[in-house]
Amino acid sequence: MLSLSANTVQRVEKLTSDRRETVFIFDDSMFERNRSKAVEMLARFKDHATGAFYKGYRMLTMGWSDGHSFIPMDFALLSSKKSGINGIMEGIDKRTIGYKRRQEAFLSAPHVIATMLDRAFEAGV
Repeated sequence: MLSLSANTVQRVEKLTSDRRETVFIFDDSMFERNRSKAVEMLARFKDHATGAFYKGYRMLTMGWSDGHSFIPMDFALLSSKKSGINGIMEGIDKRTIGYKRRQEAFLSAPHVIATMLDRAFEAGV
């Protein structure tokens, strides 16, 4: 996703003015799975907008914008060790990117944001 987004951003930047400010936008939304019971890394979170609790994940999304267009760059589903319902499945190879993403899900949002920014800079955005 990141390589496709980086390529798209490079093409869009050629079409916009040099005076236009470009920014990274981060959104922390809820991803509800209230009917789930045996989903891996399922946790219980509070929706601060409604005051209700939900089962699911926090979806952290990073996007690039020039003020008129928005291009999604990266995302992470965040879970919680403290309020977790289910943990990580056993027997997953620790060398895979899937395992690394699972470990990232238990990090704090500011740490994940810094990692997302590093990946975007390495991709040339």
